[in-house]
Amino acid sequence: MTYWLSTSSTQAERAAGQSPAEAGGTAPTARDPRPGARVAVSSGGVLIGRAPDCDIVLTDERASRRHALVHMAGDEPRVVRLGKGRTEVGGEQVESERALAADDLIALPGLELTLVHEDDAPPTEDDWVLRKLDGGVFGVSSSPYTVGGGDDALRIDGWPPRALTFWRTGSGLSVELGTDARIDGEALAGGHVATCASGARIEVGGETIQVLAFGGMLASTVADESTDRRPRAVRLAFLPRGARLYVDGCAAYLPERRAELLSLLLAPPEPHRPGELIPDDVVLERLWPRQTKTTNDIHVLVHRIRKSLVSAGIDGAALVERDSRAGGTRFVLHPEASAAVE
Repeated sequence: MTYWLSTSSTQAERAAGQSPAEAGGTAPTARDPRPGARVAVSSGGVLIGRAPDCDIVLTDERASRRHALVHMAGDEPRVVRLGKGRTEVGGEQVESERALAADDLIALPGLELTLVHEDDAPPTEDDWVLRKLDGGVFGVSSSPYTVGGGDDALRIDGWPPRALTFWRTGSGLSVELGTDARIDGEALAGGHVATCASGARIEVGGETIQVLAFGGMLASTVADESTDRRPRAVRLAFLPRGARLYVDGCAAYLPERRAELLSLLLAPPEPHRPGELIPDDVVLERLWPRQTKTTNDIHVLVHRIRKSLVSAGIDGAALVERDSRAGGTRFVLHPEASAAVE
């Protein structure tokens, strides 16, 4: 399902018979569509404010430069209040952030946005499928795509609800475990996020499904292990709350603590370099100074980052690596990559 922000002038402006520009509100620019236009909501988010680099630019003087962000958190749309002034949903002021639903009205200085949704296009020929070993092949027809014993896209009796959640990551596929499972024989705890290779077998409660790339183009892409998928351009841009991560053209919104860890990995203190393992003691001291925290807190934070990236179509399991034996964490980069923190 795809969500869109549909723009319109405020009720007061409509009642007065004025255009947004005449009322001192928004001006119709390339990044600020005229009433009735739509902007797709992605995991990277739609940034709204007076700054000229915002996705929707407000000219009302009551608006902040970075006023609000509407983004996808998995399959749930959310709004984050970044600046001062009016950010209301259904007539109620947003204090920090909140979930959104279809047809919600978001009121900002000089502009109202309605959240609308529509079904995704049907999957293309080059797609992923799940094969039950006792028979049956099922297409991964959406992202996220859940498998389990509850109200899931693919129901398997005896499995807990949302036992597996699959996410498309570019041409690849990642899986989040909602319960303990085995992937190609390796025992993994619930909460783990992994990259799926074509042919991988995932076992839950004694029953196994196999992940397969379906279609010539995707199959050849997955099979070509010589392809270097390490990112060449990474940028972390901080907002008043959290940050946006840009990875080779894809974007994801990250809350504060997750953004802080990525900032440390992408711009570590000397003598460390971006792309290297950053020792746990450095991470603990930087993120939680003078607090009693352990490597388990780093594990939890890494899991949350991976989940945020995977839900944005970025292979978080491959990019954010933990080496428990060496006691470090790194953001995987191409040797010639550029990494910036702003």
